[in-house]
Amino acid sequence: MKTTLAAFLAQFSTGDSLIQTHAINTQQTHIFQDEQAINGVVTWWTNNFHPTALYFAVLIRPGHKALNPTVLQFVKDIAQAMNLSHLVIREYAPVSPFVSWLLTQNFIELRRTVMPTLTLATTPTTNAGATALSFNQLSASQRQQLLTMSYARYQTLHARNPVMAYNESTWQSTAFTDLIPDAPLLIWQNNRIQAYCLVYEDGPSLAAWGWMGGSNAALLALQQEQISSLQSRYTTLQGEFDSTDSIADQTRQHWPFAPAPVAITYLAPC
Repeated sequence: MKTTLAAFLAQFSTGDSLIQTHAINTQQTHIFQDEQAINGVVTWWTNNFHPTALYFAVLIRPGHKALNPTVLQFVKDIAQAMNLSHLVIREYAPVSPFVSWLLTQNFIELRRTVMPTLTLATTPTTNAGATALSFNQLSASQRQQLLTMSYARYQTLHARNPVMAYNESTWQSTAFTDLIPDAPLLIWQNNRIQAYCLVYEDGPSLAAWGWMGGSNAALLALQQEQISSLQSRYTTLQGEFDSTDSIADQTRQHWPFAPAPVAITYLAPC
């Protein structure tokens, strides 16, 4: 069976979400087959950050769209058995015929996400006159404000796929692990955060922007300082930008990011 499954998966792009997920999720994969061949595969998982959803990915052999309702009912049954309220699937554009069909089955587009990169050495910056603080410079109360502010914004942006209840230690581990500790992180004025942009090390030459928020002017000034600080240590900066986040989208449009594939997330009630 493993060889047969490998042959089936080999028909599809190695960048497909199911192939990537199946590699680490073999225990939650189901094969749809007849006597001749495998006609479809589904894998599913949950996400502790979004505890009410069942995530899934599907590959169906071309010409076997009659299998679509069976696959959808299969994942609905799993979600209902786990007391989950909705289903989430994500694919890169252009999406598969299966996902196009899901749009006739009460699925709606939730967001579009891109993860482009820019070359730091060729990115022009100016002195914006901002005084930013690094993570190492933050007091305990400033770190606390950053945690609650970033969680509140994340919660608002993900209202349709609710985030877990706030837990300080969990959120702190998520937000602060792998931060570049001496890079500019936020602008602090009048006893409050005016803008923040989490920046991480993702590899020896790669930095990455994470969650961000605050006023557009303050955020742009902060990012000017961040890029200037990173240019001597990293080659590339990557961002993750959702269409539901206007601040992140404006950031993507302002800086010279290269084009990147678009991932589209869809959601439906069980």
